[in-house]
Amino acid sequence: MTCFSSSDPAAMNATLLFDLDNDDENLWTRSSHGGPLPLCSSPSSPPDSLCWVCLEQKVYAVCHNLTDGVKIMMEAGGVSVDLLKSDCPKPPSDGDDGASKSWLLAIIIPILLLLLLLLLIGVLLYIFRKKLLKSLRAKQGSCSQRPETEESEQSVALTNRTPSRGSADVMFST
Repeated sequence: MTCFSSSDPAAMNATLLFDLDNDDENLWTRSSHGGPLPLCSSPSSPPDSLCWVCLEQKVYAVCHNLTDGVKIMMEAGGVSVDLLKSDCPKPPSDGDDGASKSWLLAIIIPILLLLLLLLLIGVLLYIFRKKLLKSLRAKQGSCSQRPETEESEQSVALTNRTPSRGSADVMFST
Protein backbone atom coordinates (compact mmCIF):
# COMPACT_ATOMS: atom_id res chain seq x y z
CA MET A 1 0.00 0.00 0.00
CA THR A 2 1.18 3.47 -0.82
CA CYS A 3 -0.54 6.43 0.78
CA PHE A 4 -0.72 10.13 0.07
CA SER A 5 -2.47 12.85 2.03
CA SER A 6 -3.53 16.46 1.80
CA SER A 7 -4.56 18.97 4.46
CA ASP A 8 -5.87 21.36 1.80
CA PRO A 9 -9.61 22.01 2.41
CA ALA A 10 -10.21 21.72 -1.33
CA ALA A 11 -9.24 18.03 -1.10
CA MET A 12 -12.62 17.36 0.59
CA ASN A 13 -14.18 18.04 -2.83
CA ALA A 14 -11.84 15.69 -4.70
CA THR A 15 -13.30 14.33 -7.90
CA LEU A 16 -10.33 12.71 -9.62
CA LEU A 17 -7.02 11.03 -8.79
CA PHE A 18 -4.65 10.35 -11.65
CA ASP A 19 -1.07 9.69 -12.66
CA LEU A 20 0.43 12.86 -14.13
CA ASP A 21 2.45 10.81 -16.63
CA ASN A 22 -0.49 8.65 -17.79
CA ASP A 23 -3.55 10.30 -19.34
CA ASP A 24 -5.15 7.00 -20.36
CA GLU A 25 -6.41 5.82 -16.96
CA ASN A 26 -7.63 7.49 -13.78
CA LEU A 27 -6.60 5.96 -10.49
CA TRP A 28 -9.84 7.01 -8.78
CA THR A 29 -13.00 8.89 -9.78
CA ARG A 30 -15.61 10.13 -7.34
CA SER A 31 -19.02 8.54 -7.83
CA SER A 32 -21.64 10.53 -9.69
CA HIS A 33 -23.82 10.92 -6.54
CA GLY A 34 -21.08 12.88 -4.84
CA GLY A 35 -21.73 12.83 -1.13
CA PRO A 36 -19.05 13.07 1.53
CA LEU A 37 -15.85 11.12 1.31
CA PRO A 38 -15.98 7.84 3.23
CA LEU A 39 -14.13 7.61 6.53
CA CYS A 40 -10.84 5.77 6.30
CA SER A 41 -11.84 3.73 9.35
CA SER A 42 -15.06 2.51 7.71
CA PRO A 43 -15.25 -1.25 7.35
CA SER A 44 -16.04 -1.10 3.63
CA SER A 45 -13.26 -2.30 1.43
CA PRO A 46 -11.74 -0.11 -1.29
CA PRO A 47 -13.29 -0.50 -4.74
CA ASP A 48 -11.64 -2.40 -7.55
CA SER A 49 -9.74 0.70 -8.71
CA LEU A 50 -6.06 1.11 -7.85
CA CYS A 51 -6.71 3.88 -5.33
CA TRP A 52 -9.27 4.84 -2.74
CA VAL A 53 -9.81 8.34 -1.35
CA CYS A 54 -11.00 8.69 2.22
CA LEU A 55 -11.14 11.11 5.13
CA GLU A 56 -9.41 10.88 8.53
CA GLN A 57 -8.58 14.38 9.85
CA LYS A 58 -7.16 14.97 6.38
CA VAL A 59 -7.85 13.50 2.97
CA TYR A 60 -5.93 10.33 2.10
CA ALA A 61 -5.36 8.59 -1.18
CA VAL A 62 -4.68 4.93 -0.42
CA CYS A 63 -3.28 3.05 -3.40
CA HIS A 64 -2.16 -0.51 -3.94
CA ASN A 65 0.11 -2.00 -6.58
CA LEU A 66 1.41 1.33 -7.88
CA THR A 67 4.46 1.24 -10.10
CA ASP A 68 7.55 3.08 -8.90
CA GLY A 69 7.85 6.71 -9.92
CA VAL A 70 4.12 7.37 -10.27
CA LYS A 71 3.30 11.07 -9.90
CA ILE A 72 -0.09 11.22 -8.20
CA MET A 73 -2.29 14.26 -8.76
CA MET A 74 -5.66 15.10 -7.27
CA GLU A 75 -8.26 17.30 -8.86
CA ALA A 76 -11.11 18.96 -6.94
CA GLY A 77 -13.58 20.90 -9.05
CA GLY A 78 -11.00 21.71 -11.72
CA VAL A 79 -8.37 22.79 -9.14
CA SER A 80 -5.18 20.80 -8.56
CA VAL A 81 -4.62 19.66 -4.98
CA ASP A 82 -1.13 18.90 -3.71
CA LEU A 83 -0.60 15.43 -2.27
CA LEU A 84 2.33 14.34 -0.14
CA LYS A 85 3.46 10.78 0.36
CA SER A 86 2.51 9.85 3.93
CA ASP A 87 1.80 7.04 6.34
CA CYS A 88 -1.44 5.22 5.66
CA PRO A 89 -4.41 5.93 7.91
CA LYS A 90 -4.79 3.39 10.66
CA PRO A 91 -7.78 1.06 10.47
CA PRO A 92 -9.80 0.69 13.68
CA SER A 93 -7.85 -1.45 16.12
CA ASP A 94 -9.19 -4.73 17.43
CA GLY A 95 -9.08 -3.31 20.95
CA ASP A 96 -11.50 -0.53 20.07
CA ASP A 97 -13.82 -2.95 18.32
CA GLY A 98 -13.70 -5.31 21.30
CA ALA A 99 -14.42 -2.47 23.70
CA SER A 100 -17.50 -1.43 21.75
CA LYS A 101 -18.71 -5.03 21.60
CA SER A 102 -18.21 -5.52 25.33
CA TRP A 103 -20.04 -2.24 26.03
CA LEU A 104 -22.90 -3.41 23.85
CA LEU A 105 -22.98 -6.80 25.59
CA ALA A 106 -22.89 -5.09 28.99
CA ILE A 107 -26.17 -3.40 28.08
CA ILE A 108 -27.91 -6.15 26.12
CA ILE A 109 -27.29 -9.06 28.53
CA PRO A 110 -28.85 -7.38 31.61
CA ILE A 111 -31.83 -6.27 29.53
CA LEU A 112 -32.35 -9.81 28.25
CA LEU A 113 -32.02 -11.22 31.77
CA LEU A 114 -34.55 -8.71 33.08
CA LEU A 115 -37.00 -9.61 30.31
CA LEU A 116 -36.52 -13.30 31.05
CA LEU A 117 -37.13 -12.70 34.77
CA LEU A 118 -40.30 -10.71 34.02
CA LEU A 119 -41.51 -13.47 31.72
CA LEU A 120 -40.87 -16.09 34.42
CA ILE A 121 -42.71 -14.01 37.03
CA GLY A 122 -45.62 -13.55 34.63
CA VAL A 123 -45.87 -17.31 33.97
CA LEU A 124 -45.70 -18.10 37.69
CA LEU A 125 -48.39 -15.52 38.49
CA TYR A 126 -50.59 -16.96 35.76
CA ILE A 127 -50.19 -20.50 37.13
CA PHE A 128 -50.70 -19.53 40.76
CA ARG A 129 -53.57 -17.20 39.88
CA LYS A 130 -55.53 -20.17 38.59
CA LYS A 131 -54.83 -22.16 41.77
CA LEU A 132 -55.62 -19.17 43.97
CA LEU A 133 -58.90 -18.53 42.19
CA LYS A 134 -59.88 -22.21 42.53
CA SER A 135 -59.03 -22.11 46.22
CA LEU A 136 -61.04 -18.91 46.80
CA ARG A 137 -64.04 -20.28 44.90
CA ALA A 138 -63.93 -23.45 46.96
CA LYS A 139 -63.82 -21.44 50.19
CA GLN A 140 -66.66 -19.17 49.04
CA GLY A 141 -68.73 -22.19 48.15
CA SER A 142 -68.23 -23.88 51.53
CA CYS A 143 -68.80 -20.62 53.45
CA SER A 144 -72.05 -19.85 51.65
CA GLN A 145 -73.41 -23.35 52.25
CA ARG A 146 -72.62 -23.49 55.97
CA PRO A 147 -74.88 -20.63 57.15
CA GLU A 148 -77.77 -22.02 55.10
CA THR A 149 -77.30 -25.43 56.69
CA GLU A 150 -77.17 -23.97 60.20
CA GLU A 151 -80.21 -21.83 59.49
CA SER A 152 -82.19 -24.78 58.18
CA GLU A 153 -81.11 -26.87 61.18
CA GLN A 154 -82.29 -24.10 63.51
CA SER A 155 -85.68 -23.79 61.81
CA VAL A 156 -86.18 -27.57 61.92
CA ALA A 157 -85.18 -27.60 65.60
CA LEU A 158 -87.60 -24.79 66.43
CA THR A 159 -90.41 -26.56 64.61
CA ASN A 160 -89.68 -29.82 66.42
CA ARG A 161 -88.84 -27.93 69.62
CA THR A 162 -85.63 -29.86 69.95
CA PRO A 163 -82.32 -28.12 70.47
CA SER A 164 -79.88 -28.34 67.55
CA ARG A 165 -76.18 -27.64 67.58
CA GLY A 166 -75.61 -23.93 67.59
CA SER A 167 -79.27 -23.17 68.12
CA ALA A 168 -79.05 -22.66 71.88
CA ASP A 169 -78.56 -18.96 71.39
CA VAL A 170 -81.60 -18.77 69.12
CA MET A 171 -83.83 -20.54 71.56
CA PHE A 172 -82.82 -18.38 74.47
CA SER A 173 -83.09 -15.17 72.58
CA THR A 174 -86.61 -15.71 71.29
